[in-house]
Amino acid sequence: MFDLLHISIIQPPCLLLWNRKYNHLINDVNIAFPENKITALIGPSGCGKTTLLKSLNRLLDEEVSAQTQGEITFKDRSIKDFNCETLRQKIGIVFQTPTPFPFSIEKNMAYALDYHFTMDRQNKKTLISEKLKLAGLYDEVKDRMDFIEKK
Repeated sequence: MFDLLHISIIQPPCLLLWNRKYNHLINDVNIAFPENKITALIGPSGCGKTTLLKSLNRLLDEEVSAQTQGEITFKDRSIKDFNCETLRQKIGIVFQTPTPFPFSIEKNMAYALDYHFTMDRQNKKTLISEKLKLAGLYDEVKDRMDFIEKK
């Protein structure tokens, strides 16, 4: 069951997200999501909807070019008090367009395996290679499995 209860973005201090040039992507946001209700974030492309969502389950922490200030609480606890795996099991995000994490191809493919299974590195690499071959992508990506693409 997906459980999303009382996620709050509060001030002070306010929530500030910025890139390396310190342009504010989101500034001074204060939201409380009501329990057992559907909440829609609506706005034009590039206004920060995805950035805000990624901050709720700490996906934004994985991006070295972004920093967060302020406090986000989930069930009256700071999201920083949860380990990322536990938090992401409780707060999931489904994107309209599939979006890989800012990791290498191998780490992106291993992400779910690391959450749900215990397997050694070699078995994981073998499984990833098999799935890429099944999808017809192995020959295209085999030489850049550890490479992290910059946008």
